[in-house]
Amino acid sequence: MQDLKKRNLANRFISFLVFAFLFGSLPSLLHAQEDVRALKEEIRRMREESERQQQRMQALEEKLKKIEAKSVEDTEAKQKVAELEKKVEGLSPGFANFLVTGYGQANYNDGSLGSYSNWNAGFNPVFLWSLDEKLFFEAELEFELDERETETNLEYAQLHWLVNDYITIGAGKFLMPFGQFQERLHPTWINKLPSAPIPFAHHGGIAPLADFGAQVRGGVPLFGEAKANFALYLTNGPELLTSGHHAGELRFGNASDNNNNKAVGGRIGFLPVPELEVGLSYMHARVGSGSYRNVDADLFGADLSYIRDSRLLRGIFDLRFEYIQQWIDDAIYTGDGQTFNFNNSKTGWYTQVAYRPSRVDIPILRDLEGIFRYTNVKWPSATRWGGGVDQQQYALGLSYWFKPNAVFKLGYDIADNEGSDDENFFRIQFSYGF
Repeated sequence: MQDLKKRNLANRFISFLVFAFLFGSLPSLLHAQEDVRALKEEIRRMREESERQQQRMQALEEKLKKIEAKSVEDTEAKQKVAELEKKVEGLSPGFANFLVTGYGQANYNDGSLGSYSNWNAGFNPVFLWSLDEKLFFEAELEFELDERETETNLEYAQLHWLVNDYITIGAGKFLMPFGQFQERLHPTWINKLPSAPIPFAHHGGIAPLADFGAQVRGGVPLFGEAKANFALYLTNGPELLTSGHHAGELRFGNASDNNNNKAVGGRIGFLPVPELEVGLSYMHARVGSGSYRNVDADLFGADLSYIRDSRLLRGIFDLRFEYIQQWIDDAIYTGDGQTFNFNNSKTGWYTQVAYRPSRVDIPILRDLEGIFRYTNVKWPSATRWGGGVDQQQYALGLSYWFKPNAVFKLGYDIADNEGSDDENFFRIQFSYGF
């Protein structure tokens, strides 16, 4: 009985302790439940805010996609409009791709053998038209005064196709790539003297100046600074004059051929450094017709140019040399009621040196240029047009350059012709390129 009372007493004491512990911990438990409820509420709010942010991002992404799509459409539309404008522009003759350039000159000539001194003028417009990036057309007209009338000539007119960066194909009438003078130097604002070298003269020269046909030309880099250029052509070719005072001479630039054979030839140039170029030219042509149908002609040329802006010489030094030889097969000609034949071979060459003190301190001297040219032509003997004459010419010149494309020239040509009278010429020329 005593043990039972002890156990009851112990149970009551333990119950009291448990009740006391729970009663003491109740505030803490209640506070913890409040924290849990607050945390749950915060988590709920964060989830709702996250969902709203996600919805906003989705809306912004959709808006951005629409803007990008519209931008792409606008860009494509602009590109299509630009392409159409370019096509329309290319199909419009004389639109923005048309350019007029050229040069003009005024000349004064006074001969020493009693010929009258005179002034004359010339105008050479050059027309350029680009059809597109690959096709372009160029032409030059020459207007000169002949006595009281204006004489008009077509210097060249050809269409070019740019195959790639190294090759161009052209067809029409073009300046002949035979040597350098006619193709590159003959315009009056580029030629340093008022006159042309005798081998390249319009009347009485031995070099081909222009012809009708097709050509392939271009240039290629080699090694270091070295480059090469080339031109190959197929043209109507020259015509052999078989009677009269000029029997045995060649007439160049024929719009119609006198036979079914075409002239073939070309020029190769080599530039080991930018200042120096050497070139070789050649042409072969069947020049006769009828009883002269088997007469051929061969022309050979060599040229050199060296241009240097020298600090040592304090100016620009310009040296040029060109050589031409012409062979024509043997033939019997008629003239002055007689028949005759001869070894029909002609040679001509010139060398020219010019100096401009462009680095000196005196302004007027910087724009002056002195020029000297020596020319020699050997004509065959037994002809009706000055056979066997060794024709020489010394040309002196002084030029003043107002601008790179505007020049005033003074020139004096001294003739030294074997077996004939020598006529010297004093020349004045003002030329302007535009």
